[in-house]
This record gives sequence, C-alpha cells and structure tokens, in this order.
Amino acid sequence: MIIGLLAAFLYPAIRLEILADFKSGRTMISGIDIAAGVVADLDAGTALAVDQSKVQVTVKILEGSAYFYVTSESDRTVDVTADNVTARVTGTEFAVENGAGWLAVAVNEGSVTMRRDDVKLADLKVGFMWRRDETNPVGQVSRIQNADAVAAWRSGWLDAEDLTMRDIASILDRRYAGKIIFGSSSAAEKRVTGRYRLDDPIGALQSVAAAHGYRVVQATPWIALVTSP
Repeated sequence: MIIGLLAAFLYPAIRLEILADFKSGRTMISGIDIAAGVVADLDAGTALAVDQSKVQVTVKILEGSAYFYVTSESDRTVDVTADNVTARVTGTEFAVENGAGWLAVAVNEGSVTMRRDDVKLADLKVGFMWRRDETNPVGQVSRIQNADAVAAWRSGWLDAEDLTMRDIASILDRRYAGKIIFGSSSAAEKRVTGRYRLDDPIGALQSVAAAHGYRVVQATPWIALVTSP
C-alpha cells in the first residue's frame, strides 16, 4: 500500500521530467528560447514539450502557465496546445493560463486563432481573452478589463477574478515546497476575487481563507490544510 501511494505521488513529477523539454521550478523564469522567433516566460511549476519541423513549431503546455512572444523571425506555423485546445499564431504576444479545471488565453499583441481538434472556437484580437472552465466547457470570449492582470505572475502577483479556492491553491502549490489540501469540498469551491503576492504562498492562502471564514493549519512543513475555524 505504501509503495502504491508513493508511486501515485511521484508519477506526475517523473512523467514531467521525461516529457518536458523546458521546465521551471518554484519560481518563474523569463526569456526562454523555444525556437527561432519563439520566446516564452514560464510561470513557476510550468513544463513545456516542444516538437519542431521545417514548417511548424508545436508547444504543448504539460503543466502550468506561460507567456509567449512570437516574432516575425519565425517563418513557421506556431501552435501552442493545452488541455486539447490549440492557439495558432503568426506574430503576437499572448498568455496561456492553465489552471485546475480552467484554461484561459489572453492576447496583448497580434491575434490568435483558438481551435479544438478541427473546430474553430474563436479568433482573438488584441485586448481580448478566451476562457473556459467546468461551468462553461465551450469557452467564452470577453474583453480584457485590465491589461496588467494578464500573466500578472510575471510581476509577482496573482490576480484572481472569480476563481475557486481550489484554483488558487493549484497556483500557490507551484511555489510551495509542500502540498495544499482542503478539509472540505465546500471550502475548495468558494469563489475568490482579489490580488495576492506570490512570493509568500502560505501568506496568500491565509488571506484567501480568512476572507471566506476558513483558516490554514500547517500540520507539517510540507502540508497546509485549509479547514473551518
């Protein structure tokens, strides 16, 4: 039984080590050259797999979030995929935020075409984003209200807009040496809107929990439990 539990815990990390061409640790990294004309900033806990040919570059986000710069130097089609959705670009700047149960793509420059398999989902222009979650699996296009909130992790912030506490925990987990767990499913599904510093993941989690009447207990240095008061 113990061996089985250890295998279940370690398998995701081992899988990423095998599949990932680029991987960040508990802090973000900037300016990674993915391919000619394709540069990316990686959020903490992000893993990318890259496949290249003479005509195409395919970047698969295995875990986490990234901000991409695709310049005119890239004479190949560039596809970024996450959770079976593909963003196809030519020259642009855009963010792909891949969370627990949600996916968002926001365009700061140029344009992006969103597809799932052979079905077009949306054409995104500057200042617009596409987002889907468990309540809206098809996804929806909306205008970006605050450009600074796009990939705010690049400046050390988590800008949450109607995310669940489970979503918040998945983002903070990438920076925390242990694991965040919930004592109840109702706590995990509480909706959160706010701005939190990412350099103190437990402090951010405590702020989120306290605002909703919960508390965070660190039973060990590697486990943070969100529980009722």
